[in-house]
Amino acid sequence: MNRHLRQWLTGIGTRQEYLCLALEDVTDTFSVHLTTRLDERSLDVTATHLFIGYSPLIMAVPFTGVDGAARADEICLSFDATGFGIDTRWRGFPASGASIARLHLRRIGERRMGESQVVFYAGVFGWHRMLGAFHRVMNDWLQRRIFPGSYVPTLREMMEVFEPHFLSVLDVENLRLHYELTLRAWLERFERHADVIRSRYSDDFVRAFRFYLAGCGTAFAAGSLQLFQVVFAKANNNDLPWSRRHLYDTYHDGERRD
Repeated sequence: MNRHLRQWLTGIGTRQEYLCLALEDVTDTFSVHLTTRLDERSLDVTATHLFIGYSPLIMAVPFTGVDGAARADEICLSFDATGFGIDTRWRGFPASGASIARLHLRRIGERRMGESQVVFYAGVFGWHRMLGAFHRVMNDWLQRRIFPGSYVPTLREMMEVFEPHFLSVLDVENLRLHYELTLRAWLERFERHADVIRSRYSDDFVRAFRFYLAGCGTAFAAGSLQLFQVVFAKANNNDLPWSRRHLYDTYHDGERRD
């Protein structure tokens, strides 16, 4: 959809994979309840919440003027096949232990539409009883200061891109530890030229990128960030190497291994 039309409709300028303002037809299958960290109450939004798009995950909820939940910066949406009853907590939100799935969302904007205040939320984290964590975004600080609108897909989500389009996955390699070394080298070079960078930008810029490089390097070392390299080809392509040997037969300078 045209970016300017999307901005006019929703007030959101973020790039979307698609945009759908129709109500989700889930009333016959799940109930959807909204909770906040402000109190222990829940709000049934089964027939009113809107699914805006998935890449990134955006939801919208219309509120009346008396809904205190509209003030919350973060909400939880719980999806239940049976009645919803608060008997536990999840990520600090009142929750039901019987829920099929839950979404942790953060407020990103709002619009007045008729008698309702429509609040837009971006997904922070998703959990499903069978899948476990299924939606995760980058660190909040990185979203604000370094990579606005960024999203780190899981390996499973990458497969969902390949499989429907007649593509065959040939190889998957995890370069997590390699990238930790890369970030360490970047940080060393950054510190070496920090005075020059500060003179061109600002102290805030230097502090932000120092934190970004050090933090991401630590995240890769600790395993909270992963880096998968995926090799793929058309499913009917038979002109392929039989092994990985061609990747390791030479040194980086081109000399043969013994």
